[in-house]
Amino acid sequence: MELDELTDAAFKRNIRESDYPGLDILPSNLAYRNFDIALDRMRKSRKQLRWLLGDLGVDYDFIVLDCPPNITLLSENVFRASHMILVPVIPTRLSERTLEQLFEFFQEVELPTEMIVPFFSMAQKRNRIHQETIARLPERYPTFLRTVIPFTVEIEKMGLRRMPVLAYGHRLPVAQAYSALCQEIQERWEQA
Repeated sequence: MELDELTDAAFKRNIRESDYPGLDILPSNLAYRNFDIALDRMRKSRKQLRWLLGDLGVDYDFIVLDCPPNITLLSENVFRASHMILVPVIPTRLSERTLEQLFEFFQEVELPTEMIVPFFSMAQKRNRIHQETIARLPERYPTFLRTVIPFTVEIEKMGLRRMPVLAYGHRLPVAQAYSALCQEIQERWEQA
């Protein structure tokens, strides 16, 4: 997609069906590497993604946007186009600081912090720092989900197998954790 072709029609044209019923994807590729630049050139650049995705809501119940863990014009567009911001948090001090900065940014630009829904990921049961962080952070951030995704090599195997862990190992503890996480997200969504 070229910069001058940043339209809802271009998005629709690039959407692909996946191997899983009811799941379509807009594959990442190098054509999107200058997305921030394209947004910056537009009027009302902080709200363009919401507009671009507007028509897709007719065809989809949910649109999940995956973005890098930094705050750019693109991520601000994602924030403004979203109803819920799921934030995986590794239970470490660095991830805690990143989450803190995200909340500060939302307050600065007057976005509702209730949209931020963090959950712990890559947690190690035997790591004392992880356990202390998992016990402490939900008190500070009440929107934290209860489900904790454990650290496991099975997650890395998804890339090798080119399928989600639930597709090949639904009985694995990490697959059960992801199922619980999805259920908790759905419950939170219905409460909103």
